[in-house]
Amino acid sequence: MAGKGGKQQSRSGSGISGRKGAGEQEEEEQPLQAVLVADSFNRKFFPVTKDQPRALLPLGNAAMIDYTLEFLTSTGVQETFVFCCWMASKIKVAELFTDNFDYQTRDDFVRGLLVNEEILGNQIHIHATHDGYGVRVSNLLMYDSVSSDFVRRWFYPITPESNFTDQEGRSCTYSRHNVYRGSGVSLGHGSQMKENVLIGCDTSIGANCCLSNSVIGDNCTIGDNVVLDHAYIWNNVHIASNVEIRQSVVCDKAEVKEGVTLNKQCVLAYNVVIGPNVCLSEGTVVSMHHPEEEQEEDADEFLSDDAEVGHSKDKSKQKVFNPAEVGAEGRGYIWKASSLDDTEDEELSQCLWGLVLNPDPESDSEDGEPDGPDDPVSLSPEMDDVKVFQMEVIGTLQRGLEENISCDNLVLEINSLKYAYNITLKEVMQILTRVVLEYPFQQQDAHLSASQYVSLLLPLLKKWAPVFKNYVKRAQDHLDCLGAFEEHFLEQEGHWAAMVKVLMNMYQLEILEEEMILRWFSQGATTDQSRQLRKNQGVGSV
Repeated sequence: MAGKGGKQQSRSGSGISGRKGAGEQEEEEQPLQAVLVADSFNRKFFPVTKDQPRALLPLGNAAMIDYTLEFLTSTGVQETFVFCCWMASKIKVAELFTDNFDYQTRDDFVRGLLVNEEILGNQIHIHATHDGYGVRVSNLLMYDSVSSDFVRRWFYPITPESNFTDQEGRSCTYSRHNVYRGSGVSLGHGSQMKENVLIGCDTSIGANCCLSNSVIGDNCTIGDNVVLDHAYIWNNVHIASNVEIRQSVVCDKAEVKEGVTLNKQCVLAYNVVIGPNVCLSEGTVVSMHHPEEEQEEDADEFLSDDAEVGHSKDKSKQKVFNPAEVGAEGRGYIWKASSLDDTEDEELSQCLWGLVLNPDPESDSEDGEPDGPDDPVSLSPEMDDVKVFQMEVIGTLQRGLEENISCDNLVLEINSLKYAYNITLKEVMQILTRVVLEYPFQQQDAHLSASQYVSLLLPLLKKWAPVFKNYVKRAQDHLDCLGAFEEHFLEQEGHWAAMVKVLMNMYQLEILEEEMILRWFSQGATTDQSRQLRKNQGVGSV
């Protein structure tokens, strides 16, 4: 008791000490934080996302980002950082071109920097959960599927009537067959809501309408004799009478005139007007932004569709709407398939509703059998690229020895070769290892003794160790290097005596780590020769 009293007295006697202890306790109680990347880094929802970022697009009458924020809050996350801008380091990126000027595309430039700037050494740990509901809305087909799941209550406990966003006036009533009606909804005589229908607040629906598997936003006006099936009508949309919409999306403030038919997978972007008496064919996309605007934009803007928001040059005012396409009173431009397909950006070549599989007319002639017995049979292009890359690496290393080129420049040249011949990082590791191990045989007599081989190879390993270290960073990199190491000595059985010294030297040069060598050794052998290799000359003692 005396000891405890003494401690209490010392704490009360020193105000500084007491405040320090409280500060340490506060530092220990760090709030659970999360980083939410709101930028999509692609343009799969283009041109819809020229007016609104994908994270803010409505799904089930709530912004997509609201679902993620609600999930984070429900799991105990106290602070969330929303990363919403992809151009934060644009100024610094330009400086990196000084030593990285030989990349042909932006993707090659980024991947090259990931290797050269030692970012691959960092690790991100994940926890994969196998229960619960999780999905990525990557295209409008997934949008349709996820919206349907939400209306069918697969998101429980998050349901349409739960008002998880805590917005005033967002309450709705739930009735059987998964029909939800917001406050202020009026339904005309003879109209039917068959199943899986969600209607937002203050929406008016005319007489004799048929609604099924659809979501309608707030403040919408729908006329008489309208058919909506798998239709997603966003906010402040006006739909006239005698309209039929099937599996299509109508964005905010769009207007559909009388007698219009939207076939499957049509998209009306923001503020578009269609009609009257127009039938849009399947897959038609209409936007207030002219397709030619894309050709006039800077190439850097192709990174993300979210970057386009608010950056329109308003050139659409100078264009003329085509009444034959959008109707006599229509406003908007048809984005034909060619507008999205005739681009080098792989992301833009995908339809809003997912991948488009177009048959290649040249495939028949390419895949056909040879015309005659004299036609040469060419090797696989991938095999040719690998062989050419290997020869280029040999020439690069040889030139590095002759001209005393630094290892940093050798790495830069190997990286440029990697992208020129479409070689993976694993293949680079395997080829580099085999080229270095085989280098003494190519420069000297092929019948070198084990001692001669070691005396020639060890100085090369010491000189090129920085090149290896640039690529051998992850655990898998070590195993790929050791796999190529094993393959080489399986082919050079007469030099097994040199294998231990070479392996030890690579460990001493910090090319390979002890833990990875032990893992490779303990993985076991797949062939009898591999088992003999591990038992020979004391490999296990290394």
